[in-house]
Amino acid sequence: MMYNIATILRSLSALGIDVSLTLWMGADLDVIISSLINQPMAEILYDSLGMRRALALWYFVILAQYDLPACDASTD
Repeated sequence: MMYNIATILRSLSALGIDVSLTLWMGADLDVIISSLINQPMAEILYDSLGMRRALALWYFVILAQYDLPACDASTD
């Protein structure tokens, strides 16, 4: 099977996000899971980066989730 370059880049960026989150989250999983916002990834970013930087990074995550399916649909 041939994979296109977008699929490979998306997989590598997802792996990078997973590794980064694993390094940032710390050892106390109970704090992350029982947070007030009920979003573990958002809690890790908030604890690591602070509110403004976490919101800026979260904006780009949401933008990528919105934009990438549009790119896939336009290449068919």
